[in-house]
Amino acid sequence: MIPNHLLRLQTMLRSMVEVIIPALDPDSQLARDQAQILVANLRLLSEQADHSYEYEMVELREYAALLARLIASESAGRTTMVLQAACQSLLRDVEPIAALPIPRHADLAAHVLALRAAVDGLLEAASDDGEPGHYRRVVAAVLDQAAAQNLRERVWFKAAGLDAEPDSLPASDQVLRL
Repeated sequence: MIPNHLLRLQTMLRSMVEVIIPALDPDSQLARDQAQILVANLRLLSEQADHSYEYEMVELREYAALLARLIASESAGRTTMVLQAACQSLLRDVEPIAALPIPRHADLAAHVLALRAAVDGLLEAASDDGEPGHYRRVVAAVLDQAAAQNLRERVWFKAAGLDAEPDSLPASDQVLRL
């Protein structure tokens, strides 16, 4: 499990408030002001972390509704009619996305934790009372998933510059396939 954005933001905020700002030279007002701006932004990001998809989904749905309303306008000239056709195509592309329910990050994370606990339970049960062939298959499946998770985490943190072989890692969109 990787530290989620909210935890990382809160850690940075705490470091700024408890360690970095107190260590700044009291005479360096520009540095103190910039640090306070950083603290304010970290607080905003922490507050908004669980709502960014919801925010963009609201925008997507509202702009799609506005575009549909504008297309429905009865008095349209030739150029407008050509643009309306392109806009209708765009709305058809957006429609399946706009219809998707977007879970809150906290709900999604809670479900992931529940699934992990269920996997742990089944792995332990298979170890205790499963036949040897069944246990080997369970372990093989868990190890396959762990390898995929490990790769995802390495890619996720590649920008931190800590991976021993960063050039061997695929792009994020290759490991974050939905």
